[in-house]
Amino acid sequence: MKSQFLLKYILRNPIFWVGCVMLLLGIAIMSFHGPHWRNSIINSDGRGYYYFLPAVSTSDNTFEKTLQSEQKIVGKDAPQLYILKTEEGLAVNKCYPGVAILQSPFYATATLVDWIGGKNFDGYSDNHLIFFFFGSLLYVFLSILFFQKVLAIYFESSKYTWLVSIALIFATNVWYHGFFYGGLSHHYSLFLFSLFCWNILRYKRDYKMKFLIYLGIILGLLFLVRPTNMMILAILPFLFKTRDSFLGALKKILQVRNGQLAGFISAFLTILMLLPLITYWQTGHFFYWSYQGEGFDFSGKHLLETWISYRIGIFVHAPIALLSIIGLVYWLRTNRYLFVSWILPFITITYVLSSWWCWDYQSFFGHRGFIEFQFLFTFPLIVTLQIIRNSVVKYGLLTLVFGYMGIRSYQCVSGVYPKQRFTAYTYWKSILDFNYKIPNKYSILYNCQPFGTVVSTKELVPTELKNQKYDGSIEFGQGLTYHLKDRRRNIRYFFEFHLTKQLLEDSDWKDIEIIFAAQNKKEEQVYYYAFPLYSFYKEGKEKAIDFEIQEEVYPYANSSEKIGFYIWNRAKKQFKINDFSVVVKKIAIK
Repeated sequence: MKSQFLLKYILRNPIFWVGCVMLLLGIAIMSFHGPHWRNSIINSDGRGYYYFLPAVSTSDNTFEKTLQSEQKIVGKDAPQLYILKTEEGLAVNKCYPGVAILQSPFYATATLVDWIGGKNFDGYSDNHLIFFFFGSLLYVFLSILFFQKVLAIYFESSKYTWLVSIALIFATNVWYHGFFYGGLSHHYSLFLFSLFCWNILRYKRDYKMKFLIYLGIILGLLFLVRPTNMMILAILPFLFKTRDSFLGALKKILQVRNGQLAGFISAFLTILMLLPLITYWQTGHFFYWSYQGEGFDFSGKHLLETWISYRIGIFVHAPIALLSIIGLVYWLRTNRYLFVSWILPFITITYVLSSWWCWDYQSFFGHRGFIEFQFLFTFPLIVTLQIIRNSVVKYGLLTLVFGYMGIRSYQCVSGVYPKQRFTAYTYWKSILDFNYKIPNKYSILYNCQPFGTVVSTKELVPTELKNQKYDGSIEFGQGLTYHLKDRRRNIRYFFEFHLTKQLLEDSDWKDIEIIFAAQNKKEEQVYYYAFPLYSFYKEGKEKAIDFEIQEEVYPYANSSEKIGFYIWNRAKKQFKINDFSVVVKKIAIK
């Protein structure tokens, strides 16, 4: 009888089914990667976060052995962007160590399994990669569990809490980053946010000191994962639900005699001390700013685009945000405290995120910088579901939300488009495009201007070929050369290509490219990139359209002395290019 009761309990528990779905999806995605799965587990910025684990475990503070071991996975030609050289010539990891700390239990387990199996250790074995992948999924799974607890405590009811917690993962871009970019920091931050909110609500219940110690530890880890995570403190008034409750908690914490503030600060600083210790291990200094040449522009010029642009807009690419507006309007009318204590942190968080120099975060599926903060929408979303009485309308809207994200997820995974930084044209053109058999039909061609001050601007125009008509006999055209005379450490160049284009036959722009090539003093090629000449490969058939591309060059890093650009009509098609020009901005890094 007990075994039957236990089985029924397990089968009726949402945790079991959510766990099964996560596990099956993980296995399916590992299979989806095929024989090249090893290249797909630790990728993008995740490579930098991971370096700490094999480097620290082997006392490799130069990262040389670590990079050699990684090359067996990613290849010798893969660019290495994360291990920098200090002014003293020492190696330093640009990234923060928080993700590595959270992944350390899985790393240690994989190392133990390899040791038992008698395998040579390098930190990049199959076991290390597999444990890393499923460790990433575990943090996503735990985020669902703890946010369900948070919502149930906050609303004093479990109604809709499982649905909304699942929506936070699978009706947003969280799942994609957790499954396909497991080394990035965002879903680890989301997990820590769930623990933070849960322990705040538990502290609110009985003011026990142990919860403040937990909060200090969590807050320290949040900083080590991503320093901007400290903005979570802005939602404290909202979590306490009323002004009196929030002020009462502050008064309790600030009472010197009970030692709660001291306990919280001690726990926070204990975790935070790991950062200067790791920095000292690398550089011999307790502090080193590894994000040189990057920073914030607090003019607020990209705030509106962060909210509603096709390129990266939160309310465009995360439909649960739109659905949550109904709950916010309800709070505005019925509970001004909840509305204000929610809206002010939201504005603050998005303002700070939009002020980063790379304000669109080179996102490939929704707003990457806002992934972990999407949990904010779960609270007004619950209210939305509570106040919509008509079940058809309620679940119809949820179906649209899940359906839209399902479509975009399919398109992203299948390769219908390579990245999701749309223009208005490509957004609507792609919304019901399921044809994955034509790869790379959409393209991303714009970049963010480097952080710094524009000290000079120059426009380059071909003297005779500003306008040019191409046919099968013309393969190359409209070439330009620019010499990088200033190659100091703090100088970067930003190139903006401007032109109008029109197809002159029933064809497309595939295999027609703008070539961007850099050479050093010996005229050896040190950088080469071919930009496709389209946002959508069939655009500009009936009339000429404007087209732009942006690219950055850092001559100090790659020893480049001159840049050449030209149009390569590789497919020898018929088209017309007018008003071809390149604006060169010389930027002094702050």
